[in-house]
Amino acid sequence: INLTSFLKEDNFTVFVNFKSHFRNAKSSLEKGFILDNKVTSLISVEEYLKNNTHASSDKIIKLFKLVKLKESILTESLKYLTPLELKKIYLVEVLLLKSKIIICEYFFRDMINEEKDYFRRLLRNLIYIQKVKIVLIENDMNFICETVKEFYLFTKNEKCKLITDFYNEEIYKYVPMPHTVEIIKYLEECGYEIDHEITFNETLKAIYRGVAWDI
Repeated sequence: INLTSFLKEDNFTVFVNFKSHFRNAKSSLEKGFILDNKVTSLISVEEYLKNNTHASSDKIIKLFKLVKLKESILTESLKYLTPLELKKIYLVEVLLLKSKIIICEYFFRDMINEEKDYFRRLLRNLIYIQKVKIVLIENDMNFICETVKEFYLFTKNEKCKLITDFYNEEIYKYVPMPHTVEIIKYLEECGYEIDHEITFNETLKAIYRGVAWDI
């Protein structure tokens, strides 16, 4: 896939229902990869990061604080990290390499809401301040609703469509419908006219406007 034709300057580029081609990709200055993969290597975290980035221990530890990792993980083997810990290690790696493009594969999958908010802000700061371009490969439509107003949907034969209408039924042949869209569609079936919002807070306001006055 030619990423340059998709990349956005001022926001995340989001791929939905995308079959990753990056399984064995290695991070570099040009592209960094935060992959959702399993690791069998017994190499320590510190050795892995130093081998791949040539960074000092001080720089690594400083970034551990930024990505909310304990310093003690440095001596652990990659094989025994949780999926989320491993992705955070990959994030440290691409930050040390100062990758110009970062591809995040299901990076937010194992996070609680507070973590999602924190790392969404962190990655957005990279876009706005460091001018890094970031691709999110995600299928969690609840998360996507809270993050962007458009995304690329990959359909049969890996054809791609830019989606700006989250109420387009075609989307949900491929991924589950988000809660906000489900609620609005249900209320419309009940006869209410509700604005088509996608974020949780804006959906609540739309429901209040469309339903509360009829009670």
